[in-house]
Amino acid sequence: MNTARLRLHADEHVALTAVALLGGGALVALLGFAAGHLPLSVMGIAAAGVGFILLAMTGTIDVLAAVLVTLPLPALYASDTVRLTIAAPATAAIVIAWYCRRGLMDRAVDIGTLPRRSGIALIGVLILASAFAVAPAVSLRELLNLLVMAAFLVAAVDMLRREPDRRDALVVTLVAIAGLTGVVATLEALAVIPGEFPRWGTSFQRAAAGFGQPNGLGLFLSLAVPFAVHVRAQARTPVARFLATAALLAIGVGMVGTFSRSAWLSTFLGVSVLFLAHNPRRVFRLWGAVLIGAILLDVVSGGAIRDTFVRTIGDWVVEQRAALALAGLAMFAEHPLLGVGPGGYAVMIDHYGAQISALWDYLPTPHNVYIQIAAEAGIGALVAYVVFLAGVLRAHVRGARRAAALHGPTAPETSLREAAAWAVAVGVFAGMAITPFAHGTGQLFAIAIAVGCALPEDA
Repeated sequence: MNTARLRLHADEHVALTAVALLGGGALVALLGFAAGHLPLSVMGIAAAGVGFILLAMTGTIDVLAAVLVTLPLPALYASDTVRLTIAAPATAAIVIAWYCRRGLMDRAVDIGTLPRRSGIALIGVLILASAFAVAPAVSLRELLNLLVMAAFLVAAVDMLRREPDRRDALVVTLVAIAGLTGVVATLEALAVIPGEFPRWGTSFQRAAAGFGQPNGLGLFLSLAVPFAVHVRAQARTPVARFLATAALLAIGVGMVGTFSRSAWLSTFLGVSVLFLAHNPRRVFRLWGAVLIGAILLDVVSGGAIRDTFVRTIGDWVVEQRAALALAGLAMFAEHPLLGVGPGGYAVMIDHYGAQISALWDYLPTPHNVYIQIAAEAGIGALVAYVVFLAGVLRAHVRGARRAAALHGPTAPETSLREAAAWAVAVGVFAGMAITPFAHGTGQLFAIAIAVGCALPEDA
């Protein structure tokens, strides 16, 4: 009993110290940014980071919910090649805290149904590709970023396996944050909030919010749609149903406000994964709801949705992205085994882009994660990534089938598994036009994978 009391008092003191470090560090960092004093800002961020790690280690806060809060926030620093978001250090802090807490509790990592062999193979090939990269410093930075994201995925699965009671609250938090982000996106699209991406020929803007570009925001909202549909379907009281409906509408309208065709199509096509879960009725019902909503929004907006698809014909953006993809294929053709190294596409685009006569808009990404992986890490990495995603979807679909057989097709467990499978499918389809691993969208994609892979195999 005395030992338990001492441990409780120790946890209280650690938590108080952590709060002081987090609050004080954040204040110092803000003062440093306001005064343009970089060393002071770095000291503040470091102190706040230590406080956050201590809070996470003591279990005082729900760290997965905490990282969700950081995802839509503006970048701390952004340039043409580097974008440092608040989510990046927050994710790293969570990984460190999870690792330390797991060590203190002396327990093994539980990764549920997360595909092991393909995941390890992918990481191994990325490390090997970095060792032979054309730009070692850039590749090391990108490799560290990818390793932190992979560690966050493992940590998320482990935490949800150990504390399954937090799962539903996490999903509700996700939907609430996405709903608020959707409101901001809607206001930006309507030009109530100033934006950087005018929609030429209309009174609208392309919403980007804190993501810096519309496609990133569009992917974030599209990944949240399946969970918003789940929360709406499982709402039991009038108030809960009203709030869930409002959040779903805000997410949907905000996604339309990004004018991101890849986000729209990924959300629509991602539902088709439920065919594999033996729930075709829900697929057709959701497709019908999406089409009706799109028609209504198109009418209200004066044809904004129709105009977006019409602009696809002869759109120079589409042509340039196709040319960027060809440049990536050229990189892969010359470096098929290990690629040019993680992050190497941005370094080598000037060289390979010159070989594509139609390309003039040089960008640091081919806007296709599969081509980028092949170009930067070779055929082994591409195969490992595809096999990994296939394994994730297989685990999600099998879980949805099992839950439907045990609990019924409309049960909360079945609905959540189907939502997770849908969200992962959104990431799979979206990868044809944008990488899902950027900070902000990457963490949400990882949580979507984790929710399905952490659910009990026998439930």
